[in-house]
Amino acid sequence: MRALPLVTTALTLALLTGCAASPEEVAGQAAPAGAPSAVPVTTAPATPSRPAASVTPPATASAVPPPAAAKPPSSIPAPAKNTPAPVASPFFPQPIEYTDWRNATIHGMRDAGDATFRNGTATSGSTTCTINPGGVQPGYGHFIVEEPASAAATGDAAVLVECGSDRRQAIVPVQFGYDQTTLHARGFIQADAPAGSSRMTFTRLLIDGVDIVATVALPGGGTEERRYHHWGMGSEWRQV
Repeated sequence: MRALPLVTTALTLALLTGCAASPEEVAGQAAPAGAPSAVPVTTAPATPSRPAASVTPPATASAVPPPAAAKPPSSIPAPAKNTPAPVASPFFPQPIEYTDWRNATIHGMRDAGDATFRNGTATSGSTTCTINPGGVQPGYGHFIVEEPASAAATGDAAVLVECGSDRRQAIVPVQFGYDQTTLHARGFIQADAPAGSSRMTFTRLLIDGVDIVATVALPGGGTEERRYHHWGMGSEWRQV
């Protein structure tokens, strides 16, 4: 009979111990009725936040082309051959560059007097002259120093003529008269005398300052450059 109270006491202690234990502390034991199931929750480890990378769209060529760079103004071209000459007047004289030399009249030309050219040829007595033979172009500039200060500055010219049976050439400096229309010869620069059947010819005329610069073809062959300067206030020109 004494054993019964001991068994009862042992059962009571075991029951009290089981009630005090937490369900989480007892492995393999079912949770009490009505309690949430003890399912382990796996949580990913926290990672440090990274700033969102900024996405820059690729550069694309502009659809509108950039404006073209400004070009420096080009130089004014010389008048074309078919450009009509400006109308001359006392207030706006025609520049000497527009002279039609093949049909011009040059007053006071040595060996020919007042030579009137028609289609490039002029005849005075027994002398026949051709103006600008061989396609040689006149030279233009302001180089005749005795040009009246009261006259408009329309320029001077150096033309080439070929006269006589020996076809001897000469440079004729020309300028406008007071009326800015009439052409007057201001000197006569003759080529060297012919040597037998060979003769000297002028192949190019240029104006350099107040000098006439000519390229000549020599009778014996070869070329050279000659410079002529106006001497004094008359019609004399000297080679310098």
